[in-house]
Amino acid sequence: MPSPISADRLLRNLIAGKKFTDDDILGAVENRRKVLTNCFGSFTLSNLGELMCLNANGLSHSLKKDQPTVHSDQGKFSLRTQGVFAGLPFARRVSAEKTYTTFGIARSGEWLSIQVDFTRILPVGGGYYEKALAVRVAEVDLPTLLRDTGNVPSGVWMFLDFVVDDWVQKRFRLYQDALAVQRGFKEEDAIFRILTSHSQ
Repeated sequence: MPSPISADRLLRNLIAGKKFTDDDILGAVENRRKVLTNCFGSFTLSNLGELMCLNANGLSHSLKKDQPTVHSDQGKFSLRTQGVFAGLPFARRVSAEKTYTTFGIARSGEWLSIQVDFTRILPVGGGYYEKALAVRVAEVDLPTLLRDTGNVPSGVWMFLDFVVDDWVQKRFRLYQDALAVQRGFKEEDAIFRILTSHSQ
């Protein structure tokens, strides 16, 4: 398992002109995972079953709608497992049956390798519907995750970046909504004070 590498060490290596080894890169990704999971208690996390699959005509539905069979070590993970999950690929799919692999981090902090078996159903009206038949979830280390998913460290790095960006945007929208309500209440407070003072 690569050792986490902090932002301070990244900066020191940059200043020193040191070239990163593969282990250094994996360590930097591990540090991001560690920082991110420390924040999990403060944010609403999605369920594995909320991953989206394709419907006919390019629409989508959640994985849990298909009620696939879930396989994991000792039943540790299910469609209700909370965490952050990279989406299933939405590239044009041509085969009738296919397995797609993605990844995530469980609320408890483990890297997850996720495989979903699909079959293609041709509905009336054209297009096709992807039905999830089975989901296999395994707790893995980062090198195994990269091998299973065909991903690269920079792809996982940027996914974790996206997760934080999404959190910030959602919190900012929530802040704006709360601020608008607060302003409305303050305006009403002023009017309320005037009206109640006149009635006394």
